[in-house]
Amino acid sequence: MTILARSKPVYGQFTTPRSQPLRSRKFHTTVTTLLAILSLTVVALVSSTLHRADQIQEQIKAHALLNLSLQDLILQSSNLRHLANQHPAQLRLSLERNGYETAQSLLNQLSSRLAILEALPGPANSVAAQNTLRSLLIEMDQSVSKRQMIEHTHIDQWHVQLKKMHHEVNKEPSGNHALIQQLFAQNNTLGISLILISALPWFAWAAFKFKWVDTLRRKRRNKIIERASDSVTELLNQQGWLQILNAHHKSKSGRGKASSLALIQIDYFKQYNATYGPTVGDARLQKFAAVLSTNFRPQDTLARLENEQFAVLVPDCGAVETKRIIDRMRNDPSCEVEFSSGICELNQEKSLERITALADRALHKAREEGGNRSCTA
Repeated sequence: MTILARSKPVYGQFTTPRSQPLRSRKFHTTVTTLLAILSLTVVALVSSTLHRADQIQEQIKAHALLNLSLQDLILQSSNLRHLANQHPAQLRLSLERNGYETAQSLLNQLSSRLAILEALPGPANSVAAQNTLRSLLIEMDQSVSKRQMIEHTHIDQWHVQLKKMHHEVNKEPSGNHALIQQLFAQNNTLGISLILISALPWFAWAAFKFKWVDTLRRKRRNKIIERASDSVTELLNQQGWLQILNAHHKSKSGRGKASSLALIQIDYFKQYNATYGPTVGDARLQKFAAVLSTNFRPQDTLARLENEQFAVLVPDCGAVETKRIIDRMRNDPSCEVEFSSGICELNQEKSLERITALADRALHKAREEGGNRSCTA
C-alpha cells in the first residue's frame, strides 16, 4: 500500500501531462505573432523611410548636378572678357591660350553649357535668369557673326545674371541633408536598432571576413609591387618593365602615334662606384632617377634595368621628340651626371626583342662616339 500511495500523482504539486505543452504552445504562438507584427511594422517603417530618403537623395543629386553645371558655366564665362579686346591679334592669342580657336567656338561652348542648365530642374526664380542669358548669348552671337565688337554692357549683364542664378540655386544648400537626418533620427530609431541588433552577428562575421580578405589582397599586392620595383630607385625593375612593355606593344596594334623606347646609361658609373663606394653610387642612381621622373611625363614608364642602365617607354612620341626630351635633360641643373642614350621607335612589324636590340645598338654607338650624347636607331 505504501508503494502504491507513492506512485499516485499529487495534483497539488504536479501538472497534468497535457497542460505544459499546451501553455508552451500558446506562448510560442503569441511570441511568434508579436514578432511577425513587429517585423512587418519595422519593414513597413523602414521601407517608407528609405523610399523618402531615396527621393531626397535624388533631389540632392539633381541640386549637385545643377550647381556643378552652373559652376562650369561661370568658369567658362570668365573668358568673355577677351572678346572685348579691340586688337584681333591679341584676341586670337588670348582665345588660343584658353583652348578656343575663335570667338564663335567660345560662344558655342557657353551655349551648350547653358542648354544643360535649361534641361535640369531648378528653382523657379532661376528660369528668368536663364532666359536673359539666352537672349544675351544670341545678341553676342549676332555681333560675332557680323564681325562686330561685343559691347561691354552685354558682358556685364551676363555676369550679373549668372550671379543671380547662382544665388537662387544655392539659397538652401543643406536643407535636404538636415531633412534626411531628421527622418532617420525620428522615424527609424526603433526599426534600425532592431535590425542592427538582429544583424550584428552577420555584420561581425562579414567585417572579419572582409578584413581577412583585404589583408590577403594587400599582402599579395605588396608582394607584386616588391617583385616589380627596384629597391634603390623605386622605379620598375626589369620584370615590371617587360610586363608594361609587352602590354603596351600589344595594345597599340598599329593605331595612333608612334611610341619610343629609350635605353639610358650613366657614363663612367663603374669607375665612380669603385672610387666612392656603393652607398654614394646608390645615391647618384637615386638622383638620376629623380631627374628622369621630373623631365618625363606622368604617362611615361621609367625603369632601372641593371646597374647604371635605365629604360623609358614614351607613348605617342616619336624618336626625334624623345631625343629632344633626353637632350634637354643635360641642361637640367639637377642632372649631375653625363649619360648616353639609344632610342628606337616601336614598330608593330618588329618584335620587342628586335626593337630592344636596335635601341641597345644605338646606345653602344653613342658610347663609342665619346658618350654624353643620344643616338637613334
